[in-house]
Amino acid sequence: MVSRAGASTISEIQLLGIPSVLVPSPNVAEDHQRKNAQALADRDAAVMAERCGKAIDRIMAEAKGDVAIVSHGATVVFLLEYLLRGNRREDEEDIIVGNASISTIEYNPETREFRLAQLNDRSHLKGLE
Repeated sequence: MVSRAGASTISEIQLLGIPSVLVPSPNVAEDHQRKNAQALADRDAAVMAERCGKAIDRIMAEAKGDVAIVSHGATVVFLLEYLLRGNRREDEEDIIVGNASISTIEYNPETREFRLAQLNDRSHLKGLE
C-alpha cells in the first residue's frame, strides 16, 4: 500500500500488518507524518519515500502481486499520471479522482506498460449516498 503517514493510517497499517510505502505529507504540523513514517521504517515495518515517484519505482521493483494505493486525490492523480506516462492519448482529459472512488491500473510485464482499466468506480458506495 502507498499512503500518507497520518496517525489513523499508521494504526491501521500496524493492526493489519500491510506492507507499505509511506509518503509523508510535508505540509503538516510539526512534521508529524515524517516522524510517524520514520518510526515504522526504523522497525522495518514500512518503507518511507520522500516523493511519490520514488515510492512507485520502489514498489514496482519489489512488488510480487497486486498493490493497493490508498491516499488523497492529489497523490493518487500524481501516481496515475506517473504510471501512465507515455501511455495516454493527447486528446484524453486530465485525470480527476473522485472521493472514495476506486481506480485500477493493469500492468503488462511483457511490454512493461500500464493501462488504466477503471477510473472512479464508486459502485461500493451504492445505498450509502
